[in-house]
Amino acid sequence: MTSDQVTLDIGDSFLIRNQYGEHLHIIVAESSPDNSAQIMLVYISSTDNTPYKDPTTIIEKKEHRFIKKRSWVRYQNIIICSRPEIKKSIFKYYGKIDDELLAKIQEGINSSNFVSIRNKQLFNQWKIDGLFRKIKKQKNKS
Repeated sequence: MTSDQVTLDIGDSFLIRNQYGEHLHIIVAESSPDNSAQIMLVYISSTDNTPYKDPTTIIEKKEHRFIKKRSWVRYQNIIICSRPEIKKSIFKYYGKIDDELLAKIQEGINSSNFVSIRNKQLFNQWKIDGLFRKIKKQKNKS
């Protein structure tokens, strides 16, 4: 699947390659479902990469097919960008993570001491906005 065919929704996971190597990124929030909307991503690092790991959310290798050893969510490096902007950087698309892992990662955003107050507020606002969109959509169907 090419990056042009990817819609990039909450829970989608993919590799991005940069000067620090290849890292698994996961979309945890969106400002709206629009194609040009802003999204919030976290990325995953293996536990032996640095002595400065955040213990808030540890991911075991069985939780995602890309993860080969115990890893952690780098909440201090949350990325906020547009969908079109991130599409240009995708090296390999892995699809949706399971709902349980997504919930675990999202809960860590409010628990981690490494997430800025601004990013916590933005995550919570986008989450509330998403719930309102869902309720409105359900009301319009009935």
